[in-house]
Amino acid sequence: MFDLPKYFSPVALETYLQCPYKFKILYIDRIGARYKKPQPYHSFGNTIHKVLAEFFKIRNLQERTIDKLLLLLDTYWISEGYSTKEQEAEYKHNAVYLLKNFFENNDVTITPLFSEKFFRISIEDFFLTGKINRIDEVPGGVEIIDYKTGGYIPKSEELEKDLQMNIYALCCWEKYKLFPKIVSQIFLQHNQKISVSKTPQCIQETKQNIIDIVRRIYSDSEFLPQQNNLCPYCDILPICPLMGMGVKIAKEKELEQDFKIINKQLQRAINDLHLLNKISLDIAEIIDTQKIISSIPDFISGFGIVKKVAIYLYNEENKCFTLAENLQNISITPKIDFETIHHIVKFNNESLPQAEILSPNNIYIFKEFSSTEILFLPMVSRGNFLGFILCSEKKDYSNFTNYDISLLQSLVNHIAVALHNAQLYELAITDGLTKLFIHRFFISRLEYEILRVQRYNTTFSLLLIDIDHFKQINDTYGHLVGDEVLRQLAKILLSSVRITDVVCRYGGEEFAILLIECGHEWAQKLFTE
Repeated sequence: MFDLPKYFSPVALETYLQCPYKFKILYIDRIGARYKKPQPYHSFGNTIHKVLAEFFKIRNLQERTIDKLLLLLDTYWISEGYSTKEQEAEYKHNAVYLLKNFFENNDVTITPLFSEKFFRISIEDFFLTGKINRIDEVPGGVEIIDYKTGGYIPKSEELEKDLQMNIYALCCWEKYKLFPKIVSQIFLQHNQKISVSKTPQCIQETKQNIIDIVRRIYSDSEFLPQQNNLCPYCDILPICPLMGMGVKIAKEKELEQDFKIINKQLQRAINDLHLLNKISLDIAEIIDTQKIISSIPDFISGFGIVKKVAIYLYNEENKCFTLAENLQNISITPKIDFETIHHIVKFNNESLPQAEILSPNNIYIFKEFSSTEILFLPMVSRGNFLGFILCSEKKDYSNFTNYDISLLQSLVNHIAVALHNAQLYELAITDGLTKLFIHRFFISRLEYEILRVQRYNTTFSLLLIDIDHFKQINDTYGHLVGDEVLRQLAKILLSSVRITDVVCRYGGEEFAILLIECGHEWAQKLFTE
């Protein structure tokens, strides 16, 4: 008999629809709760929501300034879960960037009816719980607004069917008797807002849908795993019996002698799940592609399964996969064309590769990497084949099991999503020609450093550089040569500064360098060079 919950959040109900087994693990067995600890992403998101809620509580509209907004950020900043001061500083800079975008692109004079409003409503014999970011009054009803700090933007049709937003609309009507005419999501990273309208019929349909879901939960006696498209990305994949956990099922006669073995396997699975959850949360917060790539071997090694790891990323310009990281600096081919990969691994109906064990005897291109079997793990995110990871030589000298494949592929799926998000973020803030930061990012970072100087008594130096007579280069040799000059100068500038410094393309042939915590002498020396 299961100890079933009486309180249901939107996330809990969505989890059950996705997979009853996952719901049981998280909300009945509460395995996740055993290892719960502060995470950077949660601290970051909760800070943003709290700051905006406090900002809109200010009644005097003249006090609603960008300076006030950033002051609130300092006041309510949640400094929990960050592994280093550098990581926390990077998150705080991103928070400044998001809040400035919000201030510049949204109506900050509006007075919400509610901000960060918790709710609990009774429906039959259970409760719906949650928190709504904002409720605004609009003609004919109210607008429910949900802030999003992530990178993914859904389509309007997805928002219309979004269970969480529909529950918010239901609760708005049931608890406050306010008709939710519009539900909206504001994507702070992209300065975009998506809205859909609601009708009384939608509210009633949502209520009946919620009742039906909870009745299914209460009548479920098995909570069987349910295979779906999200299975490869599931946090509990390693302990999912459907996906091949690898735990032996004991027969009645063997129960006593096998108990210790099975218990040990289950404990390993729980520990692996805990580590997988920790890594997935940590890597989701990294927005630097190079940091993600350089961290992959350590992430994989943390499970203690393999000795050798190699990472290949797809290069759009060369139309091939290039070696990006190699755990033991083993001699291995630096480039592999797409056709070769298509020939040696299986692709599904969506033209995407699948995890597969490769034999080095048949794959000559990887013969220098390993003399034993090689595990091919594709990095796929939102239909994009970003690259792949090769793993070989298990530490216990055995062959790869279904459990190994499920666990490592689950990790790689999290890596792929984080890598894709980081690539999209870098595309948004970097110049396509020189790969340096763009003018808008430079201004944002400059203002942030000025605030740091004022509040923490730090220092920074600023260099502004331009190319003399650059127009003559374009006129004499053509724009292709001019572009190459810009690219080469960008490389020189990047190689001349520290990794913590910020190099930007300020204008056509103008460049700017922020030297973080750098005094006059070192800046003058660099300027002279």
